[in-house]
Amino acid sequence: MIKHIFVSEIDRTNLSQLKTVQGPARDTVDYAKVVVHKPWGYEYLMFENDFVAIWILPLKKGEATSMHCHPRKKSSLIVLSGKVLASTLNEWFELTELGGLIYEAGVFHTTKALTDDVFVMEIETPPLK
Repeated sequence: MIKHIFVSEIDRTNLSQLKTVQGPARDTVDYAKVVVHKPWGYEYLMFENDFVAIWILPLKKGEATSMHCHPRKKSSLIVLSGKVLASTLNEWFELTELGGLIYEAGVFHTTKALTDDVFVMEIETPPLK
């Protein structure tokens, strides 16, 4: 099952209250050549062109990505192995292998690994890190 998640009123409210600053380092990092270590595991860029970026995220059991949103890009998640709890600000979904979600731009979300050996594919359109 792949479920499509649209921006809610609570997403709009929270996004309107955030102030972000994009630093110059983000424009100079070539993510195709690095593994990005995170407290919950790591991520690496598997493929990128002008239209899409595909990331692989191995998550440690019991760990979760931060609650975040992508204001200018759509993000799709597909569970490649294991079981996760995917949450927005007002819903949650347990997903297993080949389950997925499509988050429209601006939807706050997080993903938590419920089992060992969790691998998630994240597809971002457009590819704006």
